Amino acid sequence: MIRYINLTREEQAVIDLAEKDRAIQASERAGELEDARLEGEARGVAIGEARGRTAGEDEGRRQMIELALDQGRSVEEIAGWYRVPASQVLAWAGRQGLDQ
Repeated sequence: MIRYINLTREEQAVIDLAEKDRAIQASERAGELEDARLEGEARGVAIGEARGRTAGEDEGRRQMIELALDQGRSVEEIAGWYRVPASQVLAWAGRQGLDQ
């Protein structure tokens, strides 16, 4: 094995530059990994918040549709309000068939 101390100044300089380059690359990769982690975390939070809003909106919509159906409104009438097919109203309400 060759000892660093026995190398010429030029050879030592080449080794030093190579080690410095490896250290820079490792640091850059670590920074990229941290950036990717932070971006992934931000995306996850955004998705979670969106799902939470969607779940809350769906629950509110379901309650409103249930109330309208309980008050005798037809599925077709509710579908007209929301401008969706009657099957979507039933899906939102959690009902399988035409109850009304």
